[in-house]
Amino acid sequence: AYGESMREIVRAVAAAGATMVVGSPGAVDLFTFRWNNLPPPVYNDNLAHLRDIARDIARDAGLPFANVHDHMMLAQLRAKPVLGEAYDVCGGDGFHPHPNGHIVMAYAFLKAMGLDGAIGAITVDMQGGATASGGHTVLSAAKGAVELRSVNYPFCFFGDEKSPSATRSILPFVPFNEDMNRLTLVVTNLAGDSARVTWGAASKVFPRARLEKGINLAAEFLDNPFSEPFRKVDALVAKKQEFETVMIKEAVTRFRWIRAALGDDEEGRKALDALRDRLFARQRALHEEVRAAIVPVTHTLAIGAP
Repeated sequence: AYGESMREIVRAVAAAGATMVVGSPGAVDLFTFRWNNLPPPVYNDNLAHLRDIARDIARDAGLPFANVHDHMMLAQLRAKPVLGEAYDVCGGDGFHPHPNGHIVMAYAFLKAMGLDGAIGAITVDMQGGATASGGHTVLSAAKGAVELRSVNYPFCFFGDEKSPSATRSILPFVPFNEDMNRLTLVVTNLAGDSARVTWGAASKVFPRARLEKGINLAAEFLDNPFSEPFRKVDALVAKKQEFETVMIKEAVTRFRWIRAALGDDEEGRKALDALRDRLFARQRALHEEVRAAIVPVTHTLAIGAP
């Protein structure tokens, strides 16, 4: 039944002229999942079989496949020995994840979409000058101090490093920053064996070898100049998604029943069409509100003595 339904969805999306990423089911939590006579390993074995069906459907249709199941299993197997078995990756009820699990799910789909995770690159020459790429522009550079203007944001993480409700807590257990969120800083012609990098209000000391190879600012500085602009955008995305959830679940999915109940009522059909148009107009307005909030960020990097 799962396979037949998934294939029908794939056919419908193809008929609409769109491309989709076929995602596997997720996983259930090895600690918080509770169901009479159904231990978590048994249910996860079932989900793994459904994963295989989704993978085969994607392969047969020539579509990308997001292996959500394996990523969520691996993340919880990595996290629980460190943060305790009660630290849930798949939700407090065992299968509806908190923000930590959402990061894992997003990682699976972003990987399937083939994104390389490069947010941009900044190179600072300690003998003078700096360059930047990927949506980042050098405004000034002198003696290791660089002012930049950036239109591409790195993903920013917040909250308690031990809480499932915080995106920051899952970072050690999923390679999100390494694979999907790289804002690289390269420093050349350093005089000493190490240097202090200051970005916004935070600073850290790095060995010369690492700086010459390149450090990932997004991973090394979780609190950074993008944090507050990102938080504002994230709040607007949440507002949009809250509306979309109600719009689809409570309204649009009921339209078919209402149309059937009204039969040939032409006035009823026009009323439903008008309501649909108003709902989508509101959705588009919320979407544009998000886009308008993504404003350029001016920030400063300083490289100096440790």
